[in-house]
Amino acid sequence: MELDDGEALALHLRMTGQLLWAAEEAREPVPHARAIFRIDDGSIITFADVRRFGRAWILPSGRAARERAWRGR
Repeated sequence: MELDDGEALALHLRMTGQLLWAAEEAREPVPHARAIFRIDDGSIITFADVRRFGRAWILPSGRAARERAWRGR
């Protein structure tokens, strides 16, 4: 996901991770929610992961910088 400042959020869901979209915040909590992202239009994306295998990274702006980040340099 591209962020406003040019950085990006990368997610790997692994075995049990899910991204759940909702037009508005749910009244009941989402089971196994690990992160909640509020989008500019008011909608919500919830990252849920029963087994906690999923991972997230913030990547720098620019293609070359992102490629270096993925290579671990």
